[in-house]
Amino acid sequence: MTTPELSVVVPCHNEAENLRPLLSAIHAAVDPLGLDFEVVITDDCSTDDSWRILQELAATDPRLRAQRFKFNCGESAASWAGMQAARGDYIATLDADLQNDPKDLRAMMEALSGSDCVCGTRVETRGEGDSWLRIVSSRIANWVRNKLSGENVTDAGCTYRVFKRECIANIK
Repeated sequence: MTTPELSVVVPCHNEAENLRPLLSAIHAAVDPLGLDFEVVITDDCSTDDSWRILQELAATDPRLRAQRFKFNCGESAASWAGMQAARGDYIATLDADLQNDPKDLRAMMEALSGSDCVCGTRVETRGEGDSWLRIVSSRIANWVRNKLSGENVTDAGCTYRVFKRECIANIK
């Protein structure tokens, strides 16, 4: 089995209605890039039909690798499990709810040239439920994070990222 160039890692929890459109969107975005790729989806113990749908999709799509937690462990744990299972030279992380457009993977892969990691930024207006306090505190937190790290990440809370495998190779 050859090592894929790109692993698209997706945590999911109760995303049954989004899984088919998500996988189609990933294929539509990555197939034209000519990259050998895999999609690793970790089901975080969903209570809907997510796991059944993932099994159906994996039975017909050799690029899809589905795994499931026995207990709900949270988005970060599901993302990490997917990253650990990923075999690609590059790893992309995105959400299952289609808030991250897989079409942006092309630009993110191009931006990765000369860098170790490319972070997405949410450009749509924040949800109506976000108060001014949450928005301001998020901006302050991003500013502090950037000052301490010497980086320029505009939206540290956005999980849409592409990075080289070696960035996580020694993390346990």
